[in-house]
Amino acid sequence: MGLERIARDKVSRGCGSRKSGGVYLCTAMGGKGMPLEYFLIDPVQKFEVDCFRAPIVVDDPNDSTLKHLAIWVGKEHYPSLVDYVEETKRLGASRRIPEDFDFSVLTPGRSRMFLIHPLAFTELINEAECPQDRGEEGHGTTVACIGAHWRYAKSMGSQVTEAPEGDSAVIGECSYHLNQSQIEVDLAQFSPGAFLQLPITHIEYQAHDRADTGPDNPKDRAVGAGFDYVIVDDL
Repeated sequence: MGLERIARDKVSRGCGSRKSGGVYLCTAMGGKGMPLEYFLIDPVQKFEVDCFRAPIVVDDPNDSTLKHLAIWVGKEHYPSLVDYVEETKRLGASRRIPEDFDFSVLTPGRSRMFLIHPLAFTELINEAECPQDRGEEGHGTTVACIGAHWRYAKSMGSQVTEAPEGDSAVIGECSYHLNQSQIEVDLAQFSPGAFLQLPITHIEYQAHDRADTGPDNPKDRAVGAGFDYVIVDDL
């Protein structure tokens, strides 16, 4: 665990580009890790809360000493939870947190980000391919499977590009093939839910320029808590 500086191309996500001076919780994607489907919460867990900005610290249900973070994914940026999942497959996760965040509440390697989308939870049952291949009795027939959301994306308002070879959904600079068996749904049947739990692999600081090393407080607190801290320059 320690401090590193890297340079990489600037990317545009569904929520826009990163803000210079911002501190971000990150989950890196790589060929040696588990596929993202492994981290889906299926079935989606209801999370009764109004829209919130700062991360909410939540207890682990099985370990009173372990804390996680609940993080809101706004539908104005990601109309469907599928948009966020598909973007994360390509770019990894990057969620901005307050500069004064207390990293000591987290446990490196164990604490996770629980992503909450306002239209994630539903009791609607529709036939779908299960991303995790659960195969459990009642899954997808009496209990809603998250896989059905891949058939709801267009109805949720995801940005769609039509083409003869099949429609695609566009989110930031990413796109993904849309399940062609789309279903019209009533959004009133959906409510906030936790749909994805991601490990926190490191913390990133988005530098203003090559001379910017960032404020010492978040850097020292993150490294002191045992996290890798990466200063990022745009190419």
